[in-house]
Amino acid sequence: MRKIGFIALCLMMIGVLAGTLDAQTPRTPIQLDTGNTAATAYDPVVCADSGRVYTAWSDLRTGGNAVYYAYSVDNGRTFSTEVRLDTDVLDARKDLNPNSIYANGADVYIYWMDQRNGMADDVYFVASHNGGVTFGPEIRIDDTDLPGVSDVKWVTMAADGMNVFFALAVEIGAANEAIIVSASNDGGANFTPGTHAGNGNAGDWDVDYVGLGCFGTQAFVGFDDNSGGNDDLFGTPFDSAGVVGIPVRIDMDTTGLGDTEHSVGVCMTSALDIHVFWQEERTGTSNEELRYNFSIDGGLTFNPTDAIIGTYAAGTDDVDNVQVACSGTSLLVAWEDNRTASDEAFTAVSHNNGVLWGADVQVSSGGASYPRVALDGDIAAVGFAAPGTPDDAFVAWSRDGGDSFGAQINMSLTAGDVDYAEVAIDTHYISCHSAYLDDTIQGGGTNNVFTNSFRGVYLTLVGPGTSGQPHNFDIAGCVAGESNPGDEFQVVCSNSLGSFLIPGDGRDVGIAYDTLFAQSLRYGTLLSGPVALNGTGTTGTFPLILGAGSTFYAVGVVKLSGGGYGSITDPLEITVN
Repeated sequence: MRKIGFIALCLMMIGVLAGTLDAQTPRTPIQLDTGNTAATAYDPVVCADSGRVYTAWSDLRTGGNAVYYAYSVDNGRTFSTEVRLDTDVLDARKDLNPNSIYANGADVYIYWMDQRNGMADDVYFVASHNGGVTFGPEIRIDDTDLPGVSDVKWVTMAADGMNVFFALAVEIGAANEAIIVSASNDGGANFTPGTHAGNGNAGDWDVDYVGLGCFGTQAFVGFDDNSGGNDDLFGTPFDSAGVVGIPVRIDMDTTGLGDTEHSVGVCMTSALDIHVFWQEERTGTSNEELRYNFSIDGGLTFNPTDAIIGTYAAGTDDVDNVQVACSGTSLLVAWEDNRTASDEAFTAVSHNNGVLWGADVQVSSGGASYPRVALDGDIAAVGFAAPGTPDDAFVAWSRDGGDSFGAQINMSLTAGDVDYAEVAIDTHYISCHSAYLDDTIQGGGTNNVFTNSFRGVYLTLVGPGTSGQPHNFDIAGCVAGESNPGDEFQVVCSNSLGSFLIPGDGRDVGIAYDTLFAQSLRYGTLLSGPVALNGTGTTGTFPLILGAGSTFYAVGVVKLSGGGYGSITDPLEITVN
C-alpha cells in the first residue's frame, strides 16, 4: 500500500500543466534597477558561472551616469539589491560593452568607459575575488596619456583566472587611433603600463574595431588599420607580464584592396591556437562577408589563405555584427545577414579548431539584430533582439554544442519595447540567462533593466489529470554528453519549494526534503528512465488516484553512468484538477 500511495502522490502533480510544456520555459522577468524610477538605463551586461549570475548597467537616476551592479547566488531566481560600483561624484557619462563582465569561480571583473576626467573616455576596472560580494577599488587602465586627455574609442577585456588583459584603441592626436595593451597577472590588483601594440608609431595610422582573446598568460589582440590604404587586419601577441610581440597580417588579400570593417572577434583555444573572425568588403564594395583565419604558433604567423564562413551570396548579401565564442577545440560564430531579404541571425560551428565548419544554422525567425553568442561544452546560446512592434529579447538554445538550435525563446514576456539583449550560459545548472532593456514600466523609450533565465533541461507530466488515469513523467533537453548508454533521469518530488543539496555534488535541486521526497528516493526505479540520444526520456505509466486541489513539485535529475550527476530541471509546480 505504501508504494501505491507514493505513486498516487507523485502523479497527483500532473494537473494544469501536464503535457503542455514542449520547450524551455523562461521564468518570470526580474527588474534589476528597482531604485531607478524616473530615468533611462543603458548597456546591460550579464555573465554566469557556477550557479551565480552577475549583471551590470548604467543609468541616469542621479542626473548623470552611474554604473550599477546586482548578482544572484541561486542561478538567477533572485538578485541582490543593486549597488553602485563607481565613485565618480560628477556623474559623468559611462558606457559598458557586451563583455564588460568576466566571472570564473570567485573571480569577477567589470570594466566601463568613463568621462569623469573630461570629454575624453578613460577605462575603469574593478575586481572581486569573493564571488562578486564585494569589489576592490577602481583602477584606471593606462592609455599612455594623462586622465581625460586621449579618447579611448574602443576597448575590450579578456581574462583567464588571475590573468586580465585589456586592448584599447586610443585616439592619438586629432584623428588617428593607436592600439594600446595592458595586462595583470595578479587578478587586477596591478596592471602593466600601457604599451603600443600596433604598426609604426602610435598615431601613424587610424585603427578601428578591436578584438581580444586569451589563454592562460597569453593574449592576442586583433585590429584593423589603414596603413595600406583601405583597412587591413593585423594582430599582435602579448602576455600578462606585459611583453608585447610584433604585429602580423591576418587578412590575406592584396594590401589595401579589401576593406576590413566593424566586428573583429578573437578566440584562443590554447596558448598557440589563435582564431580571428572579421567582416570585410572584399567580394563587393558595399556589402561585407564574414572571414576567418588562424595561427598555430601563438600569433607569429597566420595561415596564408583566409576563408569565408557562411553560404550567403558574398558581395550581394550583407553580413553584420559578428560574435564569437570558444570552448575546448570548438568555435562558434554568430552573425546577421540579409539573405532572406531581412536580417536574421545565423551561426556556424567547428569542433576541430577551425579545420572543418558545419553548415549555417538560422537561429532567428522574423528578424534579428545584434546577436550575442555563448558556448561552453555541450551547451550554446545565441541572444538577439527581434525587430517588431514592440521588439522582444530572444534566445536560441543548443544542447549539442551549436550543431543545432531549438526554436527561438522569448525572454522578455512583456508589453514594452526591448533593446540590447545580452546572453550568458552556465554549465553548472545547464542554464541560460538574458539581460535586456525594456520600457514597460516607464514607457516612451525610457528603459529599465530586466533579466530572465531558463534551464535547458525541462520536465513535464503527461496525462489528462483525471484520477485513475495513466500518466508519466517526460524529460527533454538533456545535453549530448548525457545520452550515453546507462545515463538515466530520476524524478524526485516534494510538498514545497526549498533547498536540498545533492550529496557529493553540492547543487541545489530547489525543493524541500520532506516525507514525499524521501519516498520518491525509495521508489526511484518507478520514477526514472533512460536518456535517449536526442536528450529525451520517459518513465513508465502510473494511475492517478488522489483527489484534486493539492499542489506538489517535481524535479528531474540526470544520473550519469560513469558516476555523478548531470542536468537538473527547474522544479515543476502542478496542481491537480
